[in-house]
Amino acid sequence: MILPFLVCVGVAIGFLVMGIKIRKSDKPAGYYTFLKKPEVDSIKKYNNAISVLWYIASVFLIGNAVPLLFLEKDSPDLVMVWIACLGWLIVLVSAFWIIDYLRSVNKKRRRRRIRRRQRVL
Repeated sequence: MILPFLVCVGVAIGFLVMGIKIRKSDKPAGYYTFLKKPEVDSIKKYNNAISVLWYIASVFLIGNAVPLLFLEKDSPDLVMVWIACLGWLIVLVSAFWIIDYLRSVNKKRRRRRIRRRQRVL
C-alpha cells in the first residue's frame, strides 16, 4: 500500500508549505476557507499559532500514514488507522476553536480595559 502512503505524505508536505506561507504572511490567515478573516491584535502571534496547527497536522498525517506501509490491502487493522485519522481531525478542529476562543476573550478584556481608562479620564 505504497500509493496511499505517498498520497498522505504529499498532503502532509502541502500542509507544511501552507504553515510556512502563513507564518510569513502579513495578513491574518483564516483556518477554514468559508470563514471571513479574523480581526486580531497581533497578526504575527495569530499567524504563528495557525501555522503551528498546520505543522502539527502534517506530523499527525505522516504518523497515521506510516502504518499504511506495513499493512495489507484488506487488513482489519486499517480500521485503527481510520480511527486515528478521525481522532486527529477532532483534535485539530478543537485546537482551532481554542485559539479562536482565546482570541475573542482577549478582545473582550481589551475592550473592558479601554472602557475603564475612559471612565478614569
